[in-house]
Amino acid sequence: MNFLSDPSQNFFLSIGSHRFTGPVHFTQSIVNHWGGLFTIAGYAEFRLDGKVLTTSAGDLVLYPPGPQHVFHSSGEWQYIWFHFSLRPHVTLDRVFRPDENFPSAGKIHFEGVEKQKIQDALEEAFELEHFRADRPSPLAELLVESVIQRACDRMEKPASRDPRIRKAQKILLADFSADMDSVARQCGMSHTAFYNLFRKETGHSPREFREFHWIEWSKTLLECTDLPLQQIARQIGIADPFYFSARFKKQTGYSPSLYRKEIRRNKCMKTHVF
Repeated sequence: MNFLSDPSQNFFLSIGSHRFTGPVHFTQSIVNHWGGLFTIAGYAEFRLDGKVLTTSAGDLVLYPPGPQHVFHSSGEWQYIWFHFSLRPHVTLDRVFRPDENFPSAGKIHFEGVEKQKIQDALEEAFELEHFRADRPSPLAELLVESVIQRACDRMEKPASRDPRIRKAQKILLADFSADMDSVARQCGMSHTAFYNLFRKETGHSPREFREFHWIEWSKTLLECTDLPLQQIARQIGIADPFYFSARFKKQTGYSPSLYRKEIRRNKCMKTHVF
């Protein structure tokens, strides 16, 4: 993909921060500039043409101008967004690599010290931009460009993913009821080695990874169908609907029935064009 940088040295920057504590659903399109969104806490989804890109704490999502994305979150979601132009020295247009399952955005995950550096830089840029004396802040621009360039470096040299973990993820997504010892054996590892490597590669345990995805699938069923909770639980591989309800509430803050009621009552489509 080829996205042209701004030939001028003038830099456009708009930056903001939001924190939602309940369901939210809106659309957004950026006409002339690139977009970035860094999730500080919680979970959310980017949706476009039937495809979904999830984002959680530590994820930086970058997207070129044009597509109108739908943003959706069912619970807590705190993030910093920024819209920007590209100056020639920034390599994003040359190394941008969209997610393999979501062609209109690229996602880079940061953890530990790296995550804190991204968050600190964006928070400082936000403060500088919003407390300036009616003029752009060169320091805020440099801070945002440092974040973009960190993402470029990661896109150029992506972190490797062990093929055994890729295989494990496919198994876990194909069968939500798969036994972890069985998954470990299919991947040629002991139970302990499997858990340790999975967490090292993904930042989550296999159970956390699986639970996050079955929670997301159950949200879709709650939003888009009238299936009873017991049937939804069975579809995601959980025999006990009470266990399903307990895990759903722990992860989202809502019982499944209340989530269905709230998301249908409060869903509103808001279109923002920048």
